This record gives sequence, C-alpha cells and structure tokens, in this order.
Amino acid sequence: MASSKRIISTKVLPNELVQKLEQAGIELFHRDFISIRFTDNLNKTTNQIVMISSKNALYEGINFEGKSVYCVGSKTAKAIEAYGGNVAGIFENSKAMAKEVSSLEKPATFVCGSRRMPEVENAFKATDLEIIEAYNTILTPSEIKGDFEAALFYSPSGVESFFSSNSYTGNAICIGQTTEKEALKHGVITQISKESTIESVVETTIEALK
Repeated sequence: MASSKRIISTKVLPNELVQKLEQAGIELFHRDFISIRFTDNLNKTTNQIVMISSKNALYEGINFEGKSVYCVGSKTAKAIEAYGGNVAGIFENSKAMAKEVSSLEKPATFVCGSRRMPEVENAFKATDLEIIEAYNTILTPSEIKGDFEAALFYSPSGVESFFSSNSYTGNAICIGQTTEKEALKHGVITQISKESTIESVVETTIEALK
C-alpha cells in the first residue's frame, strides 16, 4: 500500500508500531525531541508513601520494600512491580495522583524528572513532600521540513522541544491531558489517546486519519 499521509512522532517508535502505521498507509517521520540523563548519588526515601511520575524515574537501587507506591500509567505500574513494589494506585496524570495522595495527609516522596509540572508541589502545600529528581530531561529540538497530517506528542517537554524549532497548527495527538494542555498553547487541534501508552497514541492516530 502506497503511503498517502505523513506524520511526525516526537519520539522514536519501535518497529512493530512503525509497521502498523505503514500498513494503515501512513508515512512516519520520527525522532527523539527529548533525551534522558540519569542523576547520580540519589537519596533514599524514608517516607512510606512514594509517587512515581514515569518509568524513567525508576533509578537503579530504588527500594520499595514496605512502601505504598502510586504512579502514572499502567506501564509504569508494571515496571514498579518488576522492582518488587506494591502499587497502591495508578493514575492518568500527576495532577490526579497528587490530589489522591495528598488527601491521605501523610508525608510522601515524589520521584520524578528535573522538568516537571507544578501540580504535585501545589497539592502538597499543607503536607510534607520530598522531591527526588531521578533524571534530567534534555530538550533536543530539530526543524522539520515539509507538511504533515498530524504530530504525536508524549510529554509536555516533547511539546516544548518541538515548538521551539517548528511552527505548526494542525492535528496533535497527545498521550494525556497534561501533554494536551501544553500543546494547546500553540494553537493546534488536539486529540487525547484513549490510554496513556505509546501504542494508544498510534492507534488514535490511525483512527483519526482514516
């Protein structure tokens, strides 16, 4: 099947998803608009409640023994369980997670990246919150030539990186509400994937371009 529609993904996709797009008649240009650099010598938390922003926050040596762990996304939950953690709650975004956990009114630890939205800190103004920055998010922008039918976004940082070098007001498929909120600042037409996974972003894109 000849490709008839062109899209840009702000994250390099695995081969199986590339093939899925090709089978749907969609031409893909993809590159990583952010990179991750892990932090050394991280502190170990003594709090019994731990919040994890993403799989990237699962640093080597993290210990979940005896802790209640809350996280964003089902894939993050599976990774936490692989580390031996007990997942007490899974959320669509950090804002929803912070709202739920702050209502417990107990000290908590938030393991996240250096570039994060303020929702979690705002929710914990009345409760002790420890921040562990497990990684740094580095913007790696690139100018994209030509037209495309849709842009795929997976994080607010990816949105920021893309629009720092490109002007675009077309369709934007976003992995969640937080990413959509950042994308809307640039005048795009947004659609949120049904689930907070890369696979769901691709499936939503295929449906949107039928």
